[in-house]
Amino acid sequence: MLKYEEETTDEQSAHASDSSVLTNVADAYFFGLGMKTNYRQAFIYYKKAAALGDIIAKEQLGLCYEKGLGTDIDLAEAMNCYEDASDLGSAVGSYRLGDFYYKGIPGLAPKDQNYAYSLYMSSLMACYMSDDYLAMADVHMRLAECMEYGNGVLQDKEQALAFYELAAEEYEDRVISGDMRCEELLD
Repeated sequence: MLKYEEETTDEQSAHASDSSVLTNVADAYFFGLGMKTNYRQAFIYYKKAAALGDIIAKEQLGLCYEKGLGTDIDLAEAMNCYEDASDLGSAVGSYRLGDFYYKGIPGLAPKDQNYAYSLYMSSLMACYMSDDYLAMADVHMRLAECMEYGNGVLQDKEQALAFYELAAEEYEDRVISGDMRCEELLD
């Protein structure tokens, strides 16, 4: 009986180092899945999973640093997380990094809407490569805004409208599939 308990403990230890398990635990804390939302615990688990190379954890850790969820706001750390995720092919990491350059962050990211647009396009390609339909709406919204106002690209209001329409459909699909974060965007 003792040997079985030791094997179970070893198995649990192996799972604890699995980045996807850590990310799932972090998501449960972050989104309040089956428990009360606890951003501090989410931050701790995202940080562990990100250290193991988990892309989603890097994206979410960046969000925690950017918004001060479970930690102090640290835009430099947020940017590092988004850069790491983007370098690993993350659509979310690319468009969030693009947001920093689109608006400009004094002392951190100069306002460069051309570079932001290129990051948004990279994000769109990453969405297509990975079938990441959840990020697609966010990317289409950003591209639509760039095209509507000619920020980082030649102004093209027809293409902007097409991207806005795609984004609206995609947000609606996300709400239907249970992504509660989109309900706020559609209200």
